[in-house]
Amino acid sequence: MFDELNDFAQLFTNPESPQQQDNYQRWLELAKIVNMTLYRLRKSANIIFPSDH
Repeated sequence: MFDELNDFAQLFTNPESPQQQDNYQRWLELAKIVNMTLYRLRKSANIIFPSDH
């Protein structure tokens, strides 16, 4: 995870860089996909969290 941490740190070190802006957008889209996948898996397994109510 060291490489991932370095990549993430670069976003904060040089946020205006076009490459870092591209990374941010790509990572945000991937995070949305992961979130939706986990949500759908949880729903299909009928796992309910207290905050769902």
